[in-house]
Amino acid sequence: MPFGPHTPLFELKASKEAAVVLEQHLPGVLELPDFTVLPFMPLGAMLGHNPPLGELPAAMDELWRDLAALPYDSPLYKTQQAPTQPVADDDEPQALQASPAITHVSDIEQWGVAEVVLQGPDHGNPFTDVELDAVFRHAEAPEVRVGGFYDGAGTYRIRFQPPQPGRWTFETRSNARSLDGLTGSLQVSEPSGGNRGPVRVVDTYHFAYQDGSPYLPPGTTAYAWTHQSPELQAAALRTLEDAPFTKIRMCVFPKSYFFNTDEPPLFPYDRNDDGTFDFARFNVAFFQHLDHSVEQLARIGVEADVILFHCYDRWGFSAMPAWADDAVSSTRQINATCPSRYSVTPQAGPSGRPSEARESASSGWTPASPPTGTPLAWTPRWSS
Repeated sequence: MPFGPHTPLFELKASKEAAVVLEQHLPGVLELPDFTVLPFMPLGAMLGHNPPLGELPAAMDELWRDLAALPYDSPLYKTQQAPTQPVADDDEPQALQASPAITHVSDIEQWGVAEVVLQGPDHGNPFTDVELDAVFRHAEAPEVRVGGFYDGAGTYRIRFQPPQPGRWTFETRSNARSLDGLTGSLQVSEPSGGNRGPVRVVDTYHFAYQDGSPYLPPGTTAYAWTHQSPELQAAALRTLEDAPFTKIRMCVFPKSYFFNTDEPPLFPYDRNDDGTFDFARFNVAFFQHLDHSVEQLARIGVEADVILFHCYDRWGFSAMPAWADDAVSSTRQINATCPSRYSVTPQAGPSGRPSEARESASSGWTPASPPTGTPLAWTPRWSS
């Protein structure tokens, strides 16, 4: 694909020919901090965010024409190949069905977060090789199917927010023989004072907690608060606790911006030997920290409006392949990992086409849905 509005800034700057064309049409543009802070942003989006750089339409047409005429071999950023689809029986040959120990089952109150902890296979890549879910059943309530996730060191977790008190039973399903067909039960008590349940949409235009009490969403933004130092994160929580806000909008992936250039302490993926990220292997410590942060917000009565994908990036997360954006990757990990007390705000693909980050049909992956039916929003990632 030739150079054009869709081309990331770092590719334009790396090409001597493209850099010359940019300087001819937009003198000084290559000195803008955008090329360092937001290298994966498409040129068209960057120009849209910097109105003084805009030229007359005819002049812009000349810019795109001159860029398109340049030789273009292949993108500098190499796309990681999708992992193979999970097989029907992903386990060691000697593994017996339903053989691992259920190490923990937590009794919980209604609308709390119950957790079933399992020990299972740790060979290969459990993040992509192992599929796991469980069906929870109650004598007087519809059954609920919940996805599980791998939490490192052979540990698998299934989290469930019971919508009704009483005795719930569960049975696991998995393509790993040792995790398939495990059964158990948990006792759910009545909700305690202050536990009003998750937020729901009511009458199309309003919000309420599950117990029917109204929810008003005055909110604030702290997009990268979980990527700061422990001291700054603690200060943010203290400020929120004394503030009138009941919602905070925050990002999963770290954010690169002109006033936020520090390297985050944790990244969502493991690194390869060459320093690149392996989008098929999650950094468990990153998601455990995110999980803990969401729990801290819940304790002070603040809902977390979580943005999955965004464009403020210098590490390549905004340029991940569609399979990595898809449910088997970040969306599935978020839905299964974090307690079910918040709304998830997914964002669109890098060109602004909502389908781009969810083009999973050809690879066989299917996107997941938020497990509790919490409010769901959509915000375009790019607007070039």
